[in-house]
Amino acid sequence: MTMKISSKTRGWLLLGIVIIVLAILLYLLFNGKFEVQAPLISEPPVVQEGVTTTISESVLEISPVQETISQPPLDDRARNEIQLEKMASAFVERWVSLSNQDNFSNLAILKNQMTDKMIKWTDEYIKKQTASSLDNDIYMGVQGQALVANGTLENDAATSIDIDVKIRGKETIASSLNEPKVFYQEYKVNMVKSGGTWLVDKLTWGDRQY
Repeated sequence: MTMKISSKTRGWLLLGIVIIVLAILLYLLFNGKFEVQAPLISEPPVVQEGVTTTISESVLEISPVQETISQPPLDDRARNEIQLEKMASAFVERWVSLSNQDNFSNLAILKNQMTDKMIKWTDEYIKKQTASSLDNDIYMGVQGQALVANGTLENDAATSIDIDVKIRGKETIASSLNEPKVFYQEYKVNMVKSGGTWLVDKLTWGDRQY
């Protein structure tokens, strides 16, 4: 004899089955069976200050690029010009540094650096200065220092050169109540090569600028 299930009973059975399935699904979800895993994001390594990062256990060091500018070597003419400029500067410093009580001894010392023409001119210059000098009882002296000298040889075989020398001088008068006067003055030194030796052949100068 067949047992008939009414439609109402079948509805309750289906509802019970659905409830059981939902209960199983909820149980599985709460127990992590269907957890959604977030994608892994790799964070960049933290570089501590003062710690060198290594690549394949080898330290990479980058050295700064140093730019070196090599100066061209001086040729013989340039070296000769520098030497002559030094000679002219020393000559002018000695020439201008004098007093009215030393009888122009500073100029006499320079005669071994002069040509015969320059020696004659210097002797005449001393005579004129001695005749027109003030009372020697009152001291008057001058000291000078070369600031810059500039001269150019025409070529390696040149036997003459003009050198411009600028000096800074100090003029002192014993009877003056004022401080020593500072002045600037420009000289032109003409040097010639005679017998393999460079000598001063002519000397001119401008007014003192106080």
